[in-house]
Amino acid sequence: MSDSLEQINKRISVLYRQGSYRDIEPLLLQAAEIVAKENGKDHPSYAGILNDLGGLYRGLADYAKAENCFVEATRILANTLGNQHPDYATSLNNLAGLYRLTGNYARAEELFLKAWDIYAKTLGEEHFLFASNLNNLALLYTDMGKFDQAEQLHNQALETVRRKEGENSTSYATSLNNLAAVHLAKGEYAGAETQAKKLWRYFLRLRALTALLSSLPLTVWPPFSMPRENSKKLEKLI
Repeated sequence: MSDSLEQINKRISVLYRQGSYRDIEPLLLQAAEIVAKENGKDHPSYAGILNDLGGLYRGLADYAKAENCFVEATRILANTLGNQHPDYATSLNNLAGLYRLTGNYARAEELFLKAWDIYAKTLGEEHFLFASNLNNLALLYTDMGKFDQAEQLHNQALETVRRKEGENSTSYATSLNNLAAVHLAKGEYAGAETQAKKLWRYFLRLRALTALLSSLPLTVWPPFSMPRENSKKLEKLI
């Protein structure tokens, strides 16, 4: 990676944190030019920039530009890495998410299912990307009113995340929130309440953990160097 591209990526990261999304477009276009000169436009790294651009345009509601970027990125990855590669599946997932957002549910479902199959074969069903794909497909089914299918997929994603990341991860909290939304849509208020209570406990643990860590001097981190009473507090939280 050239120095100029590294500098561009650092500036993009800062702008994302600041929420200055419209200022990111010219930087990503500049990065695309650099990558094209170094590797050519039929290269996975160029497809990566296109996927980044597509995500930016999707966030800015410029859906036509987003689709063009995602479609071209998907074509490049199919030609260079093959149509059974996880990166190709991720590009399909990006395009499917755009179609879900714009109401093209049939096309979105088709692409999500293709990505599902590729992730399952190449990464396995315990991988985070597979769980993320399950979650995305479940959100689509919720939009389509297929609540039973959505609930089944959200539960599967929730269990995968719980096994891989634990119940204190943000991914687990997101899955709980999504599952609660399905219960609400089905009118199952008791089920929604159960998930909401779990989610609330997660945020309480997070707030308590943040308060505890902020009260400690930097010299006692990591936890194994904490005073015993603080270490015990931490164990209860996590």
